[in-house]
Amino acid sequence: LQILMNRKKINKEYLIYQFKSYLRTLLFGTMKGITFLGFACLFRNIFGKFHHYTVAFLPAFACGFSIMIEEKSKQQLYSCAFLTLVSEYVARQLIQAKIFKLTRTRLCVCHMISSSAVMYLLRNSRGKQLPKLSSYWFFEPPKNELRVDPSNEQANKFGCYHEEPCWIHNLKSSSKYLGAGLALELLRALLKEMNRILHCPLDVLKKLLKWKTFSFGIYLGSYVFLYHLVNCLLYRYNDGDMEWHAIPAGFIAGAAIVFCPNLSLFFMATTTIIQELIKRGISAGIIPPSKMLFVFCFAFMNGILYHSRLYNKEICSSFVTNMIDTCSGDVSRKILTTYEKLRVLHEGN
Repeated sequence: LQILMNRKKINKEYLIYQFKSYLRTLLFGTMKGITFLGFACLFRNIFGKFHHYTVAFLPAFACGFSIMIEEKSKQQLYSCAFLTLVSEYVARQLIQAKIFKLTRTRLCVCHMISSSAVMYLLRNSRGKQLPKLSSYWFFEPPKNELRVDPSNEQANKFGCYHEEPCWIHNLKSSSKYLGAGLALELLRALLKEMNRILHCPLDVLKKLLKWKTFSFGIYLGSYVFLYHLVNCLLYRYNDGDMEWHAIPAGFIAGAAIVFCPNLSLFFMATTTIIQELIKRGISAGIIPPSKMLFVFCFAFMNGILYHSRLYNKEICSSFVTNMIDTCSGDVSRKILTTYEKLRVLHEGN
């Protein structure tokens, strides 16, 4: 996806950097799987038997520190991604316990509010001396500065911050995100059906043409389009740019979640809010700057997700399940299956 979004920057140096980054990530995944199995055996020998938190949480917490192999930007990105997954897991627990009932309307309203906060914080951080952290949200507010010659009346005839009609500018911007979202989902769907493409091409085609394949791309495209639309209207109405424009623009753009009602999208927004608040906390001296902050956060979140894989399979994210099985070469699945059998046998006795 990074290569797709940065296709104009592709050159020899960029490809070499991406290749090195891929090797580093591959090494991280391998180390994570090996150390998880190693620590699981170690804790078993230390305590004499498996306990509630020594089966998955503690080994996963320990193996999570292998993220130090990755570069700093990846550490921040993975920490944010795992925080999103943990937040979604906690929400699913609350829904399962009937403490909270999730409806499409509630999800839409919550996402609109969080989107409004995200866009304002991102817009507000521009030009400030804040710690540089990798942006987790997929879209950043545009720089609303008139990029044309003020003396050129012909160039300024549109009365907005861009040099073309608003509807053309908005369509161009949103189409990039629409295309990237569609390409990503099509690639993901094709990888899942790779073994069936030659044997059952029609069945695979039917699956690819489902709404689920297009919903994420439509969400991205419509989000960007709605944000630009409201932003342009406010810019023209107020004859200039103001920070608060990001609040209503982000709120309206958040309604795009109706095309792809996914809990993860809401928690992506809330995670970005936390990330922005951390930046301000570090800048204000409230949070002490530490190179290990995101490493520790990742390790802790990793422990929770592995624990959920064992004890809450019904609400555990399929992404987490596949990630754990892939990192351990499917050995973790066998270990967890064996542990479940032993636990049932022990409870029966």
